[in-house]
Amino acid sequence: MQCEKPHVPHQHSVAETITKSLISASIGTVFGFALNRGLVYHPVVIREQFIGQNFTMMKMFLSAVSSSLIVNSVMSILPFFKVNFDKSREKYYKGK
Repeated sequence: MQCEKPHVPHQHSVAETITKSLISASIGTVFGFALNRGLVYHPVVIREQFIGQNFTMMKMFLSAVSSSLIVNSVMSILPFFKVNFDKSREKYYKGK
């Protein structure tokens, strides 16, 4: 009987970690700015969304989902991104 090697996560360099953190922070800032500009945090807007009179938040989230789908589709086609995209998709489906 052979024992499997334990899964050891890939160790990232400090520069790679900082780069990923800055990218994540900038995307979060842009998304937060868009939500702020859409005024979805006002109580009147929230109430109107619950009673079906205002669909601002739904429009914003659906536009975020659609832009994410478009970017992922383009990344799956372009040769520069395709290798890493396929690796990450394979890892996702394997659950690792």
